[in-house]
Amino acid sequence: MTITQEDKSFSEVTGNEIGDNSYIRMFDILVDHDRTTKFLNIFKNYTFNSKITEDVAYFDSYEVGHDEWFDNISTKYYGTPNFWWVIAAFNDILNPFEALSPGDNIKILYASYLYTLMRDLDAIEEI
Repeated sequence: MTITQEDKSFSEVTGNEIGDNSYIRMFDILVDHDRTTKFLNIFKNYTFNSKITEDVAYFDSYEVGHDEWFDNISTKYYGTPNFWWVIAAFNDILNPFEALSPGDNIKILYASYLYTLMRDLDAIEEI
């Protein structure tokens, strides 16, 4: 499969607007050879341990509202849109172009565990 970089913005590709502070803007939009599948490869080598994603002691359940995106929800829970990718990764969503639908239930990692997550990512980066 041949992968190339899309020359359009997130809004042009999806038809959806994202917040001015969203970090989605910093990742290149990639497309496959037939130019139909668009994706961002943002997670590199990090995955959440299934013991954490299945244990309700680590996360809150959240029902997605109308016109909500990962960055909006990140701001509600973490006080910044910068952790939108944590929400996507914690819910095994590899493609943030997949719009969240009103009524979807997603898991939100408790903010108190963000430090541990960031420490883990720093350790991976050092390897």
